[in-house]
Parts: sequence; structure tokens; C-alpha cells
Amino acid sequence: MAVVLFMLAGIWGYIVQHKNKDNPHYRFYTWGLLSKLLAGTIFCILYLTVYEGDPLDYFHGMNALNNVAADNFGHYLNLLFKGNQPEFFSYFNNETMCPDRHMWVNSKSFFVIRFLSPFGMLGFGSYLITTMIISWVSFYFLWKMYITFARLYPNLDLKMAIAILFMPSVLFWGSSILKDAIIMAAVAMFTVSFLKIAVNGKLTIVSVFSILISSWLMINIKAYVLIAMIPGAAIWYAHGRILAIKSQFLRYTAYPLIMAGSLAIGILILSSLGSSFGDYGSMDKMVNKAKLTQEDLKRGEQYGQNYYDLGTIENSPSRLVKLMPKAIIAGLYRPFIWEARNPFMALSGLENLFTMLLSLSILYRARVIRMFSFIGRDPILIFTLLYTFMFSYGIGLASANFGALARYRIPGMPFLMLSLFVLDYY
Repeated sequence: MAVVLFMLAGIWGYIVQHKNKDNPHYRFYTWGLLSKLLAGTIFCILYLTVYEGDPLDYFHGMNALNNVAADNFGHYLNLLFKGNQPEFFSYFNNETMCPDRHMWVNSKSFFVIRFLSPFGMLGFGSYLITTMIISWVSFYFLWKMYITFARLYPNLDLKMAIAILFMPSVLFWGSSILKDAIIMAAVAMFTVSFLKIAVNGKLTIVSVFSILISSWLMINIKAYVLIAMIPGAAIWYAHGRILAIKSQFLRYTAYPLIMAGSLAIGILILSSLGSSFGDYGSMDKMVNKAKLTQEDLKRGEQYGQNYYDLGTIENSPSRLVKLMPKAIIAGLYRPFIWEARNPFMALSGLENLFTMLLSLSILYRARVIRMFSFIGRDPILIFTLLYTFMFSYGIGLASANFGALARYRIPGMPFLMLSLFVLDYY
């Protein structure tokens, strides 16, 4: 069945490329799709033979939920739409099997199981086939993101493809039965939809609906990703409107008003969604969540000894600012190649070495002042860089474990590489 799916993907890729043969950007479609499915296959093989953990737990939970559908569809609908209500656990039995306890009690983990349940049905209960289907769907949204940026930067379509479609860590962790595949699709959907609004200046029903759906997914799975995106999106939109003003006098006059208004709207959105963000609904909650996550990921018996320590996290502005440089560097570039303790960390270290050398090369050639000039002329760069730094700060501060960091950083990797490639071009 997996071989048949690969063949169908190859045929589908050929059809799509042939249909768009006059568009040079589509030359990456088939390779991008097959790379995504191959990454998912490798992930499955490794987790079925060498590793264990969340991917298999999610899969077992999906199968248990789908077995409930076969046993009593009404019970299945209750679980699907109402979630892990305590009284619903009785719907599981020896025949349906039960989701792992830690997946059931965690509402975000069980949300992933609920959301991926239909994909499990399409995969006929096969771990590999289900993974390949999820990878294919995730690729669809990443491809939309690639095409959007390739049209904006037509001279950089190869580098846009590398940034969005072919980064090894994004391919590996984003092609599996994990939160990451959903989050990558949601981030791509949000970015493409917001970009259409920001660049074209037009609100469409499809764009607004896509932003709402992608925001809903991020809130229910990894709220901190959306929190990192909103400030950059607000400044991006404001800066784009300012650059559209032809009069230089009006542009400088309107700059503080438009920027302040957009930031106020961004803050208002974050405040209004505060209760939905759960552990990330306030600064106190975010700092406490970061401390708990850091302590958990340092547990050697569970995660190994591949951890780092930035220092004590405290809800103090001075302390959080002091930790910022080390946290951002960790989120962007660690583990360094010399910190790798196993083959996976070595591969991650090589990828990080590439991004670090590219960053240093750009800083050396552009100098700080010229680089800010380039960024100021391109509103999209403002968004990608601000999101990258905010996101990297958060995961660098809280992750503590190199293994977890390699996975947690992937929603920011395409934006980091996009930013570096565009700055390198400038």
C-alpha cells in the first residue's frame, strides 16, 4: 500500500508539474512531495524499530478513538467534538482499546488525536499509511506558502524551496503523527492568508476564514506560536501601509500613528484571546510554564543528558532581558556541532552550523546599519525576522533539552531561512 501511495504521489506530481509547465516554480513540486512522504516513511521506520514515545502514543489514541466510531458512532461524535470529558472515558473498553493515560488527561494532546482521527480512518489503521497521508496534506499548505514567497521573490525560488520544503529538520519532524505536522500547516495557512491581506490590502472571506482556522489550530495545540506571530503580523501590516503612502511628508507624519494603532490592535487581539491561551494567557503564566518545561526537559532518565542551562527563569523584566541573547542564540543555532552526543544531534548540529555561518556572513557583508536599511524597505522581512526572534527566544528559554529543541524550533526554521536568503540577496 505504501508503494502504491508513493507511485500515486509521483503520478500526481507529474500531472501538477505538466499542468503548470510554464511556471518554473513548479519544477520543485514532485521532489517536494516525494521528499515529504519519504521523510514520513523514515520517521515511521525509526520509531517502530529504534525509538518510542509520542508518535506511537498518538497513533494508538487515534486507533482507540476510531474503534469507538465502529462500536458506537454517537460516542465517537461526543469524543470528537466535546473532547476528553471525564464521563466519556467509559466509551473505551477492552475491544476498542484505550488511549494512553497521559494523552487522555492532556487536552492539547487529545485534541491532536481528535483532529487526526479522520486521517487514521483514511489510513485503514496503518501507522505508515496514516503518516504518509498526513505528510501529503501538510505538504499542500507548505507548497502554498512556497508558491506565495516564490512569486514575491522570483529570483530566489530555489532558495525559497530550500527554506520551506527541503530543510532536513522540518522535513523529518513535520512529516509525522505529531503536533508539528499540524502546526506547520497552520503556520503556512496563516502566513499565506495574512500576506494576501497585507500585500493586496483586501479582505476576502477565504483569507479571513483561513486565518481563523489556523489560529484556532495553533491556540489548541501550541498557543505560543500564534503569540509569537501576532506582533510581527501587526507591524508588518502597518509598515506596508506606511510604505504605500506616496508623499514622503505624509509617510513620516503618519508613521507613529499607524504603527501605534496596529500595535494596539495586536495587543488587543492577544488580550482578548488571553483566556484561550491557557498556560500562555499572561506573562506570569508564560514564565511559570517555561520554568516547568525547563525542569521537565532536564530529567535525564526521560530525555537523556543532552540538555543545556541558561540560568534560572524568573518573572522579572531585567532577568528576562538578561537571558534574551542566550535564549535567542539557543533557539536559533544550538546544539552547536561540538555539543552533539548522537547521530541525530550531529545532523541537527550540521544544519545549525549552516544557518549560523550564513548569518555571520550576512552580518559581515551588510554591516548592521545597511541590514536595518534592507529590512526597513521590505515589510515581509520585518514579519519573518520579528517572528523568528520572538519564537526563538521562547523555545530557547524553555526547551533546555537539545533533542526537544530540534523538534520545537521547526515552526520558526522556514522563516529564519527565508529571512537569511532574502538578506543575502539584498
